[in-house]
Amino acid sequence: MEKYRLIKEIGDGTCGIVYKALDLQTNDVVAIKKMKRKYFFWEDCMNLREVKALRRLDHCNIVKLKEIVRENNELFIIFEYMECNLYEVMRERVTAFSEEEIRNLMSQMLQGLSYMHKNGFFHRDLKPENLLVTNGIIKIADFGLVRETMSKPPYTDYVSTRWYRAPEVLLQSSSYTSAIDMWAVGAILAELFTLSPLFPGESETDQLHKICAVLGTPDGSIWPEGMNFLRANHFNFFQELLFCSGFQGQCAQSFFWPLISPDRNAMNNAQVNPPVSSSYLTSSQAIQPSIGIPESSGYSFPQLQPKMFDFRPLLNISSPLQQRTFFD
Repeated sequence: MEKYRLIKEIGDGTCGIVYKALDLQTNDVVAIKKMKRKYFFWEDCMNLREVKALRRLDHCNIVKLKEIVRENNELFIIFEYMECNLYEVMRERVTAFSEEEIRNLMSQMLQGLSYMHKNGFFHRDLKPENLLVTNGIIKIADFGLVRETMSKPPYTDYVSTRWYRAPEVLLQSSSYTSAIDMWAVGAILAELFTLSPLFPGESETDQLHKICAVLGTPDGSIWPEGMNFLRANHFNFFQELLFCSGFQGQCAQSFFWPLISPDRNAMNNAQVNPPVSSSYLTSSQAIQPSIGIPESSGYSFPQLQPKMFDFRPLLNISSPLQQRTFFD
């Protein structure tokens, strides 16, 4: 490692620490990933999935592997240096991206991903932080969770950052495919338009709720394999609309909270409290009502403000609390 001079630390991940460094022989700025675990044999270094993938992948939209160094049982992986990542670019934006800018970024990302999939690998951890950017050029990086597309399941269910994790992974499938990369691409595309994550779940259950809130609750006709995942894990969706009509005395305006239950029998055990008065909710501070569902029932409330709809043209809610199951 004498040929490199470390400049500063630029990242600290689960597997390694990344430094900005100078190649003293070429005067090129590089990125050096120092792995945290020890490597006592060169074969172990060469068998790392990240190393195997990057040695085979050579594309202008995939970060370039320059060198691998093992010294004193420590492993250093040297990459080309990129100025920042897509998350940092979005965070610093004052105005929204134009459609032309988004089209350019997405085109580069998809070309790199297509090349990767055609050459037998899927990434499993696509997110803005793993997309590096320099002068408008975007490159896919951080191949620590990469797998070969021809490898056989089971795969680990803990892949990718939760916000970009596909539903089949959230439901603990061990036989997912490279399609999970495309799910992440879709979430990133939406984030480029809004500069805000599309599905910022606080837990796996909340993540599923947020996906259903945007895309709707799936059923067997559109996602039959998903129903198999549910049954295999004894998990069932109940997207409940809990209507509370006591909003400043106007029963036509109602709030709802979706519920997700991991237990099919929990629905029958949930007891509803007596009606609440119209003063229970105020227009300025919407308070989540107590509906008498015990913690042991398995239900969980997403920590979100309720959504308000005007049902005046459709129905008149006479009872302060009504339930309807949309998916069972």
